[in-house]
Amino acid sequence: MKKSKRTASIPSVVVVIAFLAFWPLGIVLLLIKLGSDRSATLKEGVGKTMKAVSVILLAMGTIAAFMGIMQGEIEIVFGAALFGTGGVVLWIFATRMKKTGALYKKYISNVVNQGHTDIRTIAANMGVKYSEAVVDLQKMINSGYFQKAQLDAAKGTITLTQPQSQGGIQFGPFQLPFQQQQAQAQVPEARAFVCHSCGANIRVNYGTTAECEYCGALVSWDALE
Repeated sequence: MKKSKRTASIPSVVVVIAFLAFWPLGIVLLLIKLGSDRSATLKEGVGKTMKAVSVILLAMGTIAAFMGIMQGEIEIVFGAALFGTGGVVLWIFATRMKKTGALYKKYISNVVNQGHTDIRTIAANMGVKYSEAVVDLQKMINSGYFQKAQLDAAKGTITLTQPQSQGGIQFGPFQLPFQQQQAQAQVPEARAFVCHSCGANIRVNYGTTAECEYCGALVSWDALE
């Protein structure tokens, strides 16, 4: 059985400084940061923004290359190549991120919302081979999408621990002990919502902002009202 682990993300200020000091390094750090950001992978807007930036870089590179050739300046042509390469890299990364995001949302729907634990059933629903589903689910666990999951390839199952609300109340189809019932009565009201980023069913306490345990997106009660 393997449990999930979370990877540290590069601070945004570091990425900004890198862009100002040497923009190609900034792109590299940006890609690393986005690659470790679960919510960014699942948000369609991030990929669209990256593609827009890639188009701008490609356009700038094309114009610079034309000017460099016309003026016979090899330095300008070299700079144009950097812009063009950056644009191509961003476009490819955005395309892959969009594909991965769509795939992961389907897995989250199967495991979290529909409650499937049998990997063969999940694979059938996803339209992929059993071995592919095992690899995909393990990647999601390692990346922190299923932080409390346990995958047993031998038994062909993936299980999540009983989810909790942000206030610490455990929800489930079982009777809570009397002491827990008393504690539950003192906890602020919690409601079920659908995460705007990954689509998982989550619970958020009244008037609070919580982090989705599956994608890391901040979910505000007020915004969901």
